[in-house]
Amino acid sequence: MSNPLVGPPLASLVGGRLLERAGTLPDGGLCLTALLCDWDRAFIAKGTVGRHYRAVSRNGRVLLAGDRPLEESAGRLVRLRIAHWHRQILPGELPSPWGIVLAAWTLHELPDSHSPRSIVYKASIFRDPAPDAGLSIGLGGLRVLSLCAEKTEIAD
Repeated sequence: MSNPLVGPPLASLVGGRLLERAGTLPDGGLCLTALLCDWDRAFIAKGTVGRHYRAVSRNGRVLLAGDRPLEESAGRLVRLRIAHWHRQILPGELPSPWGIVLAAWTLHELPDSHSPRSIVYKASIFRDPAPDAGLSIGLGGLRVLSLCAEKTEIAD
């Protein structure tokens, strides 16, 4: 079942074939294996929380959380979870959809459920969404994160 809370503001933020409906992520979010690009300029580092790093996109609508700082992300193989980001402005208000949260945790090896030729989504950031992207997310500052499926052999 899809999250009915996502309206037009998020529909313009996220799109692609991996979505059940335009602008709508599944309730539990999407989890996939991704090879990261250099996204240092597309995000603004916001420091650490414990051992985890946070950053926000230039448009303030995409929150990135991970186990590595931005400058160490390029070329890393990660388990990427993409979900709705809800926020509450005032105490007592119900949280409302605000954007997208990306949780990127480094994989040191592929899980047993992945064969050596499993689908890995390659991340890239350009001005426009990649035409073959399974998922595209607007980051602001004329940048779009595109995740394109590739059958890739992962080197040990």
